[in-house]
Amino acid sequence: MDKMKFRYEMTEDGTTTIIIMDMATGISYMYLPDENMAYKMEASDTEDTNPMENADEIIPVKLGTETIDGKLCDVYQWTYQDTTDKEWIWKDKSLTIKEETTSPYGTTITECKNIVFGTLSNDLFQLPAGVEIVQFPGST
Repeated sequence: MDKMKFRYEMTEDGTTTIIIMDMATGISYMYLPDENMAYKMEASDTEDTNPMENADEIIPVKLGTETIDGKLCDVYQWTYQDTTDKEWIWKDKSLTIKEETTSPYGTTITECKNIVFGTLSNDLFQLPAGVEIVQFPGST
């Protein structure tokens, strides 16, 4: 796990945001290419959170199978407090490729596309030269 690196790219309302995470260093960046700026976050900024907290209260129910983007998926749904989450998990890779979260604030749908397994260029996991780096607001 400590050698893993992640890169997520998303575009919403014409604005692109790129998240780069390096598990070995515990450092993540939220890069805003249109602003040539990146927010830096360190693992210590979030170490007080426990992703397994209340896990025994979350009971997923299998709704069936569906094909998303040519990938056969098991579909699960659960509700915790006032939020309902539905996930499409790619059977061949055990990877969530679509998620729909509904809360009192609305519904958010996230889809993973252009997934690449294998060796990737290290440049994908580094910020371009000249990017202004600022500490994420509220972090230490």
